[in-house]
Amino acid sequence: VAILSEAVHSATDLIAALIAFWAIRAASKPPDRQHPYGHERAENLAALIEGALVVAAGVLVAFESARRLAVGGQINHLGLAIAVMSGSALVSLAVAINLRRAARLTESPALAGDALNLQTDAAMAAAVVAGLVAVAATGSEILDPIIAVVVGLVICAAGARLCWSSAQVLADSNLPEAEIRNVEAVLARFQDEGLTFHKVRGRRAGAKRHIDLHMVVAPETTVREGHIMSGRVKHELSAVVPNAEVLIHLEDHEPGFSYRNRWS
Repeated sequence: VAILSEAVHSATDLIAALIAFWAIRAASKPPDRQHPYGHERAENLAALIEGALVVAAGVLVAFESARRLAVGGQINHLGLAIAVMSGSALVSLAVAINLRRAARLTESPALAGDALNLQTDAAMAAAVVAGLVAVAATGSEILDPIIAVVVGLVICAAGARLCWSSAQVLADSNLPEAEIRNVEAVLARFQDEGLTFHKVRGRRAGAKRHIDLHMVVAPETTVREGHIMSGRVKHELSAVVPNAEVLIHLEDHEPGFSYRNRWS
């Protein structure tokens, strides 16, 4: 039953890979009339679907394992089972490492979701091997469905985490804390030049970041000067937050006026 559990999980990985392939192709399309901000969130949607598939697989695995605990069963060909699962663990780990590397380079949520699935596969396959070795050593076949229940619960947890992180992006959550700190550091440097900022907002869409803010300049600043200043700010922000689309709204104010709440 532990091997059947892994087979179900691997089947969902194949479906997830096809979904990720579709999402990456869709996300690469340029903006159009219906999607003026682009199609990058197709990757976040794909990651959410992948997470839901993983949760469903985990539920099925846990259910079947509990049923086998109740009715019992006999295990045959332990040596073959251990060899197959060992190979499965190594293959899953190798593919997961490559996917994780590609996900970091491209900042692709779809690839990151696929990598997480395969990392879970590798870990669970290793756990199944350990369980089968324990069965072979002790002769206690009840260890097989017990391990499978644990596998199912871990699969559910991994899928739930992926669903949650993807849903947060689709719900327009803020940028990651590390990127917020980078944005704040850039804006702090420009404050020394007499600029102030407020209504700073950021969100993610696939690998792209959207940052918009209000920049307050002295009343006597010309349009050309303001444009040059905003261009410098955009350049600095793009350097610390790669693949960011920055929108700056210029405002003027009287000396002494200030805004207390920067991030809105």
